[in-house]
Amino acid sequence: MKQNALILVLLTACTVGWSGEPKPKNWLNNPSSVSTFQQRAAEIPETDFFEVRVTRLMTAIDRLKEKSAVALTEDLARSYVGPLYKAEQGKKPYLVRALFANYTGKHTLFWQDGNLLVRHDSLGHHLEPQFSPLVVNLPAEPKKVFVYVGGDE
Repeated sequence: MKQNALILVLLTACTVGWSGEPKPKNWLNNPSSVSTFQQRAAEIPETDFFEVRVTRLMTAIDRLKEKSAVALTEDLARSYVGPLYKAEQGKKPYLVRALFANYTGKHTLFWQDGNLLVRHDSLGHHLEPQFSPLVVNLPAEPKKVFVYVGGDE
């Protein structure tokens, strides 16, 4: 009887621990109208954002558990991205939530009134979001980060 109770307690503890892990779908929070946001926003050049390398992926996801954007130093940005990171004068690096699907396509980012839209479009109709945090050079900390994943058939 004691052994069954111990096993039940351990299983419950494991379940509680797993439930706190972030899930990609929890990061989705697109604006009410993606197309309207894009029409009014400035597109961020591809030279201003960088994918987090796979060896730092879990660390980045963990840092983004509570916040959708985290300010970084240039050294930390380089640590997440690697030697390809390039600072941009007048901007600061931020680690931001981003997703991708289907291993095709690309990210497109838009900035409007201090809000950031991180969009990933890919080929195919079955979209299963996966984590893909980015380091983005921005003029200020984003008030809100919207994450959108879309696709074309």
